[in-house]
Amino acid sequence: MELSKLRHFLAVLETGSLGDAARQLNISQPALSKSIQSLEQAFGSPLFVRSARGMTPTAAASAIKERVRVIATEVDRAEVEIREISGAARGRIVIGSGPSFAQSILPRAIAKLLQASPNVEVVVRDGFIDTLLPALKSGEIEYALLTLSAQLQQPDLDTEILLPRNRALVVVGSHNPLLSQHSVSLEDTWPGPWVLARQSDQLRQKLTEFFSRAGLPAPRPALELSSIPLALTALREGNLISFLPEVLVRQDLSDGTLHQILPELTWERSLGAVFRRGSVFTAAARKLLDEIRAASRQQM
Repeated sequence: MELSKLRHFLAVLETGSLGDAARQLNISQPALSKSIQSLEQAFGSPLFVRSARGMTPTAAASAIKERVRVIATEVDRAEVEIREISGAARGRIVIGSGPSFAQSILPRAIAKLLQASPNVEVVVRDGFIDTLLPALKSGEIEYALLTLSAQLQQPDLDTEILLPRNRALVVVGSHNPLLSQHSVSLEDTWPGPWVLARQSDQLRQKLTEFFSRAGLPAPRPALELSSIPLALTALREGNLISFLPEVLVRQDLSDGTLHQILPELTWERSLGAVFRRGSVFTAAARKLLDEIRAASRQQM
């Protein structure tokens, strides 16, 4: 089966149109139509329903699309790595990272990598498990740096613990009136105001679980965002409350700009790297992972 035909399939799948896909691929529409028909014959099943509205993928197309994406991506990476070895191209790495790594470990690891390999290009896709896991499985990213949860225990994935027993804490800024109380209860914090990530974030789900166990509704965010720097600034400047990884607030706690409250309300979890099982990394991606491992050991 020719790789070009798989690329043609992906182009039609993404555009939903033979004409748009042909323009994207810079080939004629009849040639593209013939390529798709040849692929359908090879698979022994129609891949698209053709109509005046465009090309609608069949169940067979939906079933194979992720595997085809992975094949095409792996071939692209192999071609890039060959050009890297011959000196004809820069190394390029595309990885995914959750906030805990993106704000702490990853900047140091990338800086170290670029000192040793200045021709490498690093692309980091920020996100949470709900966006990074599909990108990992489709081959868009080589690996992802995430909280290691039961959701990642899947037969096509491997994980590596990099930061074991990393705690999440309830924290407030030094101006928060809760600090003037002799003691603070979970009920005292429920009204907020809270700064929280979106509902799909595992930290927010765990916080909701803590309140549910106490017979309380989930706290509602006054400020909902995915930017850790913005959340930290808001905490330092106002009277907000948040639930954040210790690795991100350690310096603020040491400086006294943030304070932990409800010390009994902590969550220990492990952070690490997630890979597609059996995947082979480019040389540049392996070097970056080695630097991430080294930076993680320094953080512990």
